[in-house]
Amino acid sequence: MTTSTDIPSDVAAELEALRRRVAELEAATVTLGREADEAIRATESRFQTVFQSSPAAISISTLATGLMMDANQRWLELFGYTREEVIGHTVFELNMWAEPQVRQALAQKLTRDGRIRDEVIGLRRKDGSIAEAIISAEPIQFAGELCILTTFIDMTERRRIEQERTQLQEEVIRAQEAAIAELSTPLIPISEHAMVMPLIGSVDSRRAQQVIESLLDGIAHHGARVAILDITGMPVVDTQVANALVRAAQAVKLLGANVIITGIRPEVAQTLVSLGVDLSGIMTHGTLQSGIAFALGLNAKR
Repeated sequence: MTTSTDIPSDVAAELEALRRRVAELEAATVTLGREADEAIRATESRFQTVFQSSPAAISISTLATGLMMDANQRWLELFGYTREEVIGHTVFELNMWAEPQVRQALAQKLTRDGRIRDEVIGLRRKDGSIAEAIISAEPIQFAGELCILTTFIDMTERRRIEQERTQLQEEVIRAQEAAIAELSTPLIPISEHAMVMPLIGSVDSRRAQQVIESLLDGIAHHGARVAILDITGMPVVDTQVANALVRAAQAVKLLGANVIITGIRPEVAQTLVSLGVDLSGIMTHGTLQSGIAFALGLNAKR
């Protein structure tokens, strides 16, 4: 029988070193296992935080059977179920698909590889109502099983928000157009019976109609006898502009008032002559200042 005294000292030292190394490895294994468990719990906690706070409706179901493993709050709200009503049931038992053919097509894709790419489908809620949604699916490992993580983005709510946004944009555009129209055709009273409308920039058919409407409304409202149209700020006077001025003057005359056109530069005068525009019966002045002086003197004589 061999005793410890029979083991050479150098071998005994090696055995002791091996025992210490084994003990160190066992301690390290325990530490690593504890750290791994903590890391897994931290990962699961982060996953649950993202999972539950996601604005998309998300469910997790097994790939093999379609058994529901988990669903976030947004999913429950979208479909109208409680968590107890869905966990442990299959996605097919819940009758989530609005159209049978869609259910069959999705089932084939899910059982084949667990992937669906951004497909728009109709979903059936618990109360029977239909919601349109974009569905995507990816295979994942969850709770030790191969599962499918499926996301649903509710298009019904998105479309409602888009419609409200479009309506608001239209209202803003209409308000802007009204403000621009008012600014582009300002009618400024200069005395009890005289008004000035400075025209700046180009005049198209729409703005020409705005000019006439603003003139007529202003004259009727204020009882004006003279309306001055100042075209100093108009870089170009073409046939359309000239015709607009003539129509404005004719419309004003029907209300018993007179029109004075001011700001006619030499090149503008040549253009009007070459266009053959008939300005007979319409008073003109070279400057706004002289036009205002004439209008005030005209009113003073009345």
